[in-house]
Amino acid sequence: MKTPLASSSLLYLTIGVTGHRDIHPEDEAILKPVIKSRLLNLQASYQETPLLLLSGLAEGADRLVVEVAYELGIAFAAILPLPKEDYETDFTETSSKQDFYNWLDKALWVETLTNKTPEGLSSFPRNDCYEQLGFYLTNNSHVLLALWDGNKQEKTGGTAQVVRYFLQGLTGKPQDKASVLNLPSYRPVEHILTRRLFQAMAISNEQLGSVVTLWPELALNEDVAWLKTRWGKSLLSLGQFNRDMQQFSQDNAEQLLMSRQYLLGDNAVYGSLDSKAQRITDLFAVSDAMSLSAQKHRHRNFIGLVIFALSAVVSQQSYGFFLQWPLLVVSLGLGGLSFGLYQHSQHHRLEEKYLDFRALAEGLRVQFFWYVAGVNLSTTDFFLRDQRDELEWIRQAIAQTHLQLPVENRKEAHDWIIERWIRDQRIYFIGDHSKGCLGKARIDAKAEKKLTQWMRYCFFSGLGLMLVSAMAYEWIYDVLTFDGKAIVLNALLATAGAMLCMVPSLKIYLDTMAFDEHAKRYLKIGQYYGLCEKQFELLDESHPAAIDQLLIDIGKQALIETGDWLLLHRQRPVKIPVM
Repeated sequence: MKTPLASSSLLYLTIGVTGHRDIHPEDEAILKPVIKSRLLNLQASYQETPLLLLSGLAEGADRLVVEVAYELGIAFAAILPLPKEDYETDFTETSSKQDFYNWLDKALWVETLTNKTPEGLSSFPRNDCYEQLGFYLTNNSHVLLALWDGNKQEKTGGTAQVVRYFLQGLTGKPQDKASVLNLPSYRPVEHILTRRLFQAMAISNEQLGSVVTLWPELALNEDVAWLKTRWGKSLLSLGQFNRDMQQFSQDNAEQLLMSRQYLLGDNAVYGSLDSKAQRITDLFAVSDAMSLSAQKHRHRNFIGLVIFALSAVVSQQSYGFFLQWPLLVVSLGLGGLSFGLYQHSQHHRLEEKYLDFRALAEGLRVQFFWYVAGVNLSTTDFFLRDQRDELEWIRQAIAQTHLQLPVENRKEAHDWIIERWIRDQRIYFIGDHSKGCLGKARIDAKAEKKLTQWMRYCFFSGLGLMLVSAMAYEWIYDVLTFDGKAIVLNALLATAGAMLCMVPSLKIYLDTMAFDEHAKRYLKIGQYYGLCEKQFELLDESHPAAIDQLLIDIGKQALIETGDWLLLHRQRPVKIPVM
């Protein structure tokens, strides 16, 4: 069966480009090898993640970097601060204008950040349009390549301002002003020292082309090595996801189609989506399918691990009663099997895949429905914002769904969105009583109750058997006349010990699976979905603003629930039971 994933589903390592427009032509011969070296360095370090340049295609630095990248076979996207007919007036020479259009034809895609008003004017003052390009690079780049003289005197939309925005994580969004304590992302600026044509004497030939890596100044005496490690791990995680996705999609096309259908309701809908919605759908499908696969494998291993560890303890205790060396061998063997299953789970990253891919899929679910509803928001503005560690890659992966504009900005009907998202998730979490369908909240609550009852049963049964054995040894052992009475009583003690050993094993299983916590969280989020569904019944298409706000609010609640779920399970990983 052909895989439903397109090659465009791969996650990129994105490189923003900024720099001076007035670079001396003679300096280009010095700068080109430096640019090439930096790009090749990134390619070699992150081989699983294809590079993608984001360039405004202005004269000078923008085109110089694109030219080097194009020679290396690295794709680039043209991000224009103005409509091209307006933007080309920045370029006075006819040859420069022709060069601009030639590069547009070679771009992977072209995105214009501002549109003309009905009067034919830009929606922003011209310099503010260039500032919007700086915000775009800050929002969407993993590293900024700055061909800059280092002069920190800023002008709106200039190189110095773009560099500052990037290092401080200023994105032009409302949350930038919400608090001065917003943490920027851990991303570097590769500063390639470049002189300007009208200040050629300010930088010597020996200094020209030297490279300094700039990192965000988060605190006094901040450890730059720590920032670099975090950034590198995040990019490696993107590459690991690409590798997992390619391997999984080769042999699991049916599972991917099922996950796609789970999101859309009918795979035929996929063909009616624009390219951006299809990319979000593809990423959701592979994240969902890989998470489910890892969850099943992880759960089987966990059950086996608990059973083998418990059996090993029982065998060891039985050896103490019967002094039969095969029991000791069996105990050691079962303990080894338990440890082997744990190592197998660690080697295949089952815990990590299950948790991270599930969180990614749920973030993409919200992003998909926001997008098809015409809600112009990114889930990364609300999802895992304070988790700037190994979870940062999840936000970066979701952010990449914003890179390309749709071919056609088509909004899906709200009735379909309510059916496929709001009602579907309400039924998943709290069920549908009219159809006798239990939700996850009830299912997990029942699992918690059942296993708790088993814990009590094992405890009191073990205690009772131990008491019976003790009384038999104390009061009637001498009266018993049948052969093998010692074996029977020792067997009762061994069984009592096994029953008591099951209590901590079940407790470990309950703590790891977190059924009780899930039941409470699922009930809460399910009620939010139910309330949202009721609110939609009171609205119609004549209230678009109210409908959009409902979708935004429920999306935020879903992201909060997913973030809490992820952090809960990261604090309770699968471990070898210790009795």
